Amino acid sequence: MKKKDTFVQYLKFKRIIDLHFKCKEYLDAKKYEEFVEFLKTFDREDVDVNELKTISIITKGFLSNHPILSPILDRLDDIFNEKIGNNKKK
Repeated sequence: MKKKDTFVQYLKFKRIIDLHFKCKEYLDAKKYEEFVEFLKTFDREDVDVNELKTISIITKGFLSNHPILSPILDRLDDIFNEKIGNNKKK
């Protein structure tokens, strides 16, 4: 693997780790409204599937039963499923 490729992979990995801790920070502080605003930045068709998966994993317990978070998490889950070709609903 070339040095440039390794660096690019490192940056992608670092971005995922940073995203994980940012999500955790919002959830631990129970700043749900602010977290929704942050999550809206991922509500787009060109978002990286790995970022959506990271959000999905860390918010798994909130997906179906949280009055503030559920709408945006459901939307991000829909985008994720479209990207991986799984159009079936849960």
